[in-house]
Amino acid sequence: MKKKLPILLAGGAILGSVLTAGIGYAGDFTQTIDIHTKPLTITLNGEAIVSGEQAGSYRNGKATVPNAFQYQDTTYVPISLIANALDKSITWDSSTRTISLTDKAPQAIQEGRLEPSLTETADGKYTYSVKNQTESEIKLDFTSSQRYDFAVTNSKGETVYLYSSLATFAQVLGEEALKPGDALSYEINVNELGLEKGMYILEAWLTPKDGETASIQVPFVVD
Repeated sequence: MKKKLPILLAGGAILGSVLTAGIGYAGDFTQTIDIHTKPLTITLNGEAIVSGEQAGSYRNGKATVPNAFQYQDTTYVPISLIANALDKSITWDSSTRTISLTDKAPQAIQEGRLEPSLTETADGKYTYSVKNQTESEIKLDFTSSQRYDFAVTNSKGETVYLYSSLATFAQVLGEEALKPGDALSYEINVNELGLEKGMYILEAWLTPKDGETASIQVPFVVD
């Protein structure tokens, strides 16, 4: 498949507009080219980080862009995609026009803290994790088989989906014990919710009997 894409030329190197988010350029550096967007697969140590099924579905924080494209026998992918795959931090310095990839600082175990994360693993698919960042085992008691909940709110602040309002849970007591460094993880797929186009907030939290905890939220767009 061929598409036309505006690209940015800098010092003779092509910095495709899909490579970075939030970087602005003058019109003099813009040129339209023909690219190939036929799906391909990229692996890292044998594991796919881009699969043919995901072509055109990478979200750079603002828009959905191609996971990869080819131009003059060269393949281009978003820098942030590679940074995430290599577990690197990425920063942009507009004053020097420099993109930096650096090692992430290791997370030290902290006294008395459950650390939540909500990570997009594929287009519209998220993993909600809660890690024990303390030096002691943490036990969470539950009054049913439910362990977590999540909600989606629209740009007006209206809750358009609440997981627990539709799901059914067994009414049995339960417990989760997290040793230091252990985590609980749950999968969330917003593609299954039938949302209309627009901007939304996804929020997830644990539901122990002592009250909601480890809440975290991320914005996302349905287009």
